Amino acid sequence: MNQNRSYLRSIIIAAIVMIGTISAAYAAPIVVSGQVVYEDDSVCNNPAVDIENLDTGIMGLVETNESSNEYSATLDNVSINDTLQFTATSPDESQSSVTEHVITQDEINAEVLTHNINLMSPEDITPPEIISVILDPAEEVEADGLITVTVTATDDSGIASVTADGTELVAGDNDTYVGEIVAVSAPGEYTVAIVVTDASDNNNTATAEATYTVPEDPGDIILPEIISVLLDPAEVEAGELITVTVTATDDSGIASVTADCTELVPGDNNTYVGGIVAVSAPGVYTVTIVATDASDNNNTATDSVTYEVILPVVLSIEDVEVRQGESKTVPILVSDVVAMEGCTINFVYDPAVICVTEVTRGDMNFSFEYNINNGSGWMQANALDVNGVSGDVVFAHVTLRAVGNKSDTSEMVLEDSQLVDASFGEIAHEIDNGVFSIVSNVRPVVSNVSATLDTILYDNGRPRATGTDISLLNAYVTDEDGNVTEVTIDLSSIGGSSTHPMNHVAGDMWTTITNATEVGVNVPDFVNQLTITATDNDGGISDPVSIELTVLKRGDVNMDGYVNKMDADYMSRYLAGLEPEVSLLVGDVVGEAGEPMGDGVVDLVDALYIAKYTEGMVEEP
Repeated sequence: MNQNRSYLRSIIIAAIVMIGTISAAYAAPIVVSGQVVYEDDSVCNNPAVDIENLDTGIMGLVETNESSNEYSATLDNVSINDTLQFTATSPDESQSSVTEHVITQDEINAEVLTHNINLMSPEDITPPEIISVILDPAEEVEADGLITVTVTATDDSGIASVTADGTELVAGDNDTYVGEIVAVSAPGEYTVAIVVTDASDNNNTATAEATYTVPEDPGDIILPEIISVLLDPAEVEAGELITVTVTATDDSGIASVTADCTELVPGDNNTYVGGIVAVSAPGVYTVTIVATDASDNNNTATDSVTYEVILPVVLSIEDVEVRQGESKTVPILVSDVVAMEGCTINFVYDPAVICVTEVTRGDMNFSFEYNINNGSGWMQANALDVNGVSGDVVFAHVTLRAVGNKSDTSEMVLEDSQLVDASFGEIAHEIDNGVFSIVSNVRPVVSNVSATLDTILYDNGRPRATGTDISLLNAYVTDEDGNVTEVTIDLSSIGGSSTHPMNHVAGDMWTTITNATEVGVNVPDFVNQLTITATDNDGGISDPVSIELTVLKRGDVNMDGYVNKMDADYMSRYLAGLEPEVSLLVGDVVGEAGEPMGDGVVDLVDALYIAKYTEGMVEEP
């Protein structure tokens, strides 16, 4: 063989081998397999295995046998000196291992890599049990203040350590671990991380959390102090002014003091003064005091005090209303008196209106004397009671007779009165005089009005069926204090008198009978208001009361107020069944053989009569 050709061939073969070697070194597939075992050589069945090429970031798809500790994966594009990272995790995730392997040329050439992974022994893989975590305090924790943390935890292997936010707690009794942490300085809610580690070789851990709250700085939360509240007076009459004096203090100062919402004015020595008005009804009432400090929180303190409203003593006689010639007995009364032992009065009145017919003793039991002078119009009386009387006391009962005329009045005046108490002192009192009135005339009253019939026909002189053109009008009239002398009814709207008299029948009933003649067409309302008025023996006139009476035109079947061709056409359409039923009262205008009274039916004869009337051939229906 030619040496040159042999040498060239050698060079080509060497180049081919080198190219193949370089290609294999830089990009070759490789099958990775192995076992996952614990350090005690026990099998880790169905482990989780991840493989990552740390140089390229390419992950391998790992297949594991569910019933064994074997795994396998095929990695593409693996080069010599690539670093593979193996991560194995036990099925319960309690153990894990991370190892690395650098790819060799031999493994590239063989396209196979065997890598076994070891895990720690699975003797204790159970984490500790944290039973409870208690923070004291947990609410309203002072900023930078100490919080006591108490953790109760157990583990079969024992507890190696318990920490709260990294601070190790000290073991105590009954599986407790106690220590202190420092609260943060800013307001808010914070979480404390608890970590419990057991004493096994695996150093299993359990975690828990607890929260505490550092509140916002409340500022001044101390309430003002109300030292005293005084009312002057505390026993008052209705509507009287009461002076309120409050003494109150606060380190932040007092912004306002109110008494029943009325603001008081600052005075000397921490006092606040103002006035309120007593209520109008007797009784005991509470005044609410509110003091507000000058802090940003506007802290308030409240207090209360009571006052009593008492009624003034009043000597009075009530108003009297009677009819002419009648009498009425009324008391002369002393109200809300205490321990009254003597009373004297001078009672003055108009003798032309009143006379005093009798005076009798009231509630005072020692003595009672009186004197009457009806000519001059006065009555004097006095009474004693050595034991004293209190409350509402009747001094005397006075019988008064009306001797004047209706509507007369007279003042009843209590003059020169004196009330004496048990200490012979005069009792201050008010006077409430009365008015005596003779009742004015009571006007008569009209009621229960009615019309029979309440719908009739106008009377134009042509005969009608009996009862179709007249109505009986009735009214009941009463007079409380006299006699009814006249009752009239206004019939002007139906052609009668505006003061037509009604007749007294019996008892309170008044009546009259009327017909109607056409005064004017009031389309489409045919209802007339007939007003009744009554007069009594004193000239009193009642309020008017109206009877409603409807008056129709005979032949006006379409009810427009007129009788014309439209009514004849309406009748024809009615008879042909094209219009609603026609009222017998207005539609029966003629009877058989032209009988003007009608025959009780609405038929073609009536239609013919209306038609002939519209042509002026017969008289108005």
